[in-house]
Amino acid sequence: RHLHFYINPERPNNEEAVRVHGLTDEFLSDKPVFGALIDQIIDYCRDAEVIIHNAAFDIGFLNAEFKRLGRGLFTDCIWGVVDSLEMARRDPRISNVLLIPSGLDTPFWAKLQEVRQAILDRLQAVGTD
Repeated sequence: RHLHFYINPERPNNEEAVRVHGLTDEFLSDKPVFGALIDQIIDYCRDAEVIIHNAAFDIGFLNAEFKRLGRGLFTDCIWGVVDSLEMARRDPRISNVLLIPSGLDTPFWAKLQEVRQAILDRLQAVGTD
């Protein structure tokens, strides 16, 4: 299964954020707002263990949006969170790619299969190390 949205943040992006993700205010202006998508997000993520790179950052935003909309917390509807940034810090096969500043450049794509396997190996080892 796959779920992907661009969401209108309902506020201007700062320049640093645009440099990181490339999503301009103009591009996001006609996208749906979070509240219009929350039911689809809940249905997709319910009782799942989600994998998020730099999870604390994203979970903070998700929980704040859920709370703002009177829907509890995002973390209340999922089973758990795996932080791929933390995994990358512990496993050199992952860190060689996921910790590079521009994660979508050529080295990332060249090592994608290796990283995928390293993540799968690490997920299998969760709770055993």
